[in-house]
Amino acid sequence: MAEKKIFSIEAKKKEYIITFYDDSQIVILFEDYLKYDLADDKEIEETIIEEIRNNYLQKKGYDTALKLLSIKRLSETEIKNKLYLREYPENVIDEIINKLKEYNFINDESLIESVIRLMMEQEHAGFLKIKKKLIERGLSSKIIEVKLNELYTEEYEEEAIQELISKKIKTYSDKLPEIKKKEKLLLYLQNKGFLRNRIVKYLFE
Repeated sequence: MAEKKIFSIEAKKKEYIITFYDDSQIVILFEDYLKYDLADDKEIEETIIEEIRNNYLQKKGYDTALKLLSIKRLSETEIKNKLYLREYPENVIDEIINKLKEYNFINDESLIESVIRLMMEQEHAGFLKIKKKLIERGLSSKIIEVKLNELYTEEYEEEAIQELISKKIKTYSDKLPEIKKKEKLLLYLQNKGFLRNRIVKYLFE
């Protein structure tokens, strides 16, 4: 079994920098320093070094993920992408994700429901806009469909469209022909994410 010999150990807050005789270095956690009883001139197996390195990366990556989540609620995919950009290994990211799920720090199903409710309440957003936003955040299409079917009702859509029409039409000139107003409203509501056939129902029927 390949081994490396420790040249020096430097304490740095709650971490230790281990330098080997081949000039390579690793940063380790305080608990691993105690667990493996590390000291100058001690020889360590490569497998143990790899385990120590992964423990350090998992701790650092987990702390990073918690900081990111304290700023904004994120999906599993968003957290993974941010950790990838910070060059954490895939196996370490998987361990971090599992721990975050275990403590319910990430929950994609709950996030989908929250985003739908928020976009409906604050933006009066249409079906297509809500779905697009959720997909862009890397959330499951299957769960998105289930939650939209639960929360996005015909009653909500009718009220949202009528309210948006009522507010928007007040911004148009009285001199603007009625057909032009409806054309502008059609484009406006499509940009809000409503299906064309649903908009037509309220504008032209």
